[in-house]
Formats: sequence, structure tokens, C-alpha cells
Amino acid sequence: MLDQIARFFLLFSDNIVIIPLLIIGFIWLDRATFYHAVCLILFSILVNVALKVTFQIPLSPSLGKKGYAFPSGHMQLVTVLYTWLAFKINQLWLRVIIIALLLGIGLSLIHFDYHDYYDVLAGIFFAALLLISYYFASLKWPQNLPWFILGIASFLMIYIHWRTVEILSHTWMAYYALWGLIIAEQIANKKAIASVRSHKLLATLLCFASILGVHTFFRYVITLNQPAPIYQLQWLFIGFIIPWTNFSVAGSMKRYKPKS
Repeated sequence: MLDQIARFFLLFSDNIVIIPLLIIGFIWLDRATFYHAVCLILFSILVNVALKVTFQIPLSPSLGKKGYAFPSGHMQLVTVLYTWLAFKINQLWLRVIIIALLLGIGLSLIHFDYHDYYDVLAGIFFAALLLISYYFASLKWPQNLPWFILGIASFLMIYIHWRTVEILSHTWMAYYALWGLIIAEQIANKKAIASVRSHKLLATLLCFASILGVHTFFRYVITLNQPAPIYQLQWLFIGFIIPWTNFSVAGSMKRYKPKS
């Protein structure tokens, strides 16, 4: 019973929930809120890897996996994502749910012995530092923040490479996706976005179809045998696709709208 409850909570830290949530939120709910949420998640992954290769505290031997445990990457990521949404969406019921969700995820990570209390609490602590830093930087340097983030991300990749023999796939994924997202959003900022329901639906379908197409191409044409820096290049395109589909649909509809 406890295992089933823990698995339920951990679903909310899985890509199968997080990626659709971010895409739908970006297109349908609030573009700015979810754009920053995606930036925070991707940047948080890089920060977390840099912290792990700095402290180099190994995972529990019972997991039978190589890697580092401190701070918990899952806990840091979900704390960044859901706390940002709770902060930006001013709904008491949502904040209560998110507090319960984060508590459940943290306890579930401990329940399955993926992490101990120190790992989980450290994930929350560094997530809070990242959120505070990002928020105040966005207020003080709103125009320069995207390039500032990319600069730090590039520095972190150099640092990670210096500290470890091999940069893992998910690190390349976050780095490439961050570049694609920010570049596309800088272009989209000057263009119309999908605001009509039918346009949003079309943008959503186009987004998921494009992501599936890119992933399929890399899986069967580029193949998994390629080095991580090559294979994970797909995330540069996937990161670009999310904002691109939003403004491309709006632009196309505006162009072909019949004149009265």
C-alpha cells in the first residue's frame, strides 16, 4: 500500500507528467509563467549536476547504480517547478495541494531509499536559493536575464566537464533545451502568439507532433549509439519547438485570415 502511494507521488516528478504540463501550461494558461518555469527546471538540472560533482556523495549501494545523491535532483527539480507555479498562480487551493505534493514526493524518495533526509532537504534548500536568485534577477535585469542564464549554463558545463570524466546525457539534454527555448522565445517575443482556442489547440497538436517527429528522427536515423553530445542535440530542437509552434500558428492564421 505504501509503495503504491509513493509511486503515485513520484509520478509528479516524472517526465510523463512534467513535459505535458509545461507544454499545455505554456500554450493554454500563461506563457510567461511557464516559460520561466521551463527555464528554471533546465537551469536547475545543470546546477544540481554541478553540485553533485562538487560534493561527490555516492548513491545508496542498495540501488546498484553509479552516481551521486547529494543534493537530490528530483527534489530540487520538483521544488523549483511547483513552488514557482504556486508563487505565480495566486490560488490558495493550488498552494495547499503543492505543499502536500512536495511533502509526498520527498517522503516517497526516502521510502524507496533513493535518497535520505539530508539529500531531500538539500534539494529543497538549493531550489529555494535558485528561485530567489532567479526571481530578483528577473526584476532587476529582465532583458539581459536570458543571456545571463545561458552564460552561467555554459560555465557550469565547463565546470562539470572539469570535475568529472563524462558529462551525462540528461545534462546535455538540459543544456541544449535551454538554448533552444531561450532563442525561440526571444524571436517569439516580437511576434503574435496563439490566443484563440482553436489556434491554441492547433499549436498544441503541432507541438506534440513536432517533438515526436524530432525524437523519432534522432532515435532511428541518428541512433542511440551516438555520443551523448550528438544524440541529445534533439533537445535543442525540442526546446525551440515549444515557443515556435505558439507564434507560428498565430502568424499563419493571421496571414491567411480572410479580409472583410
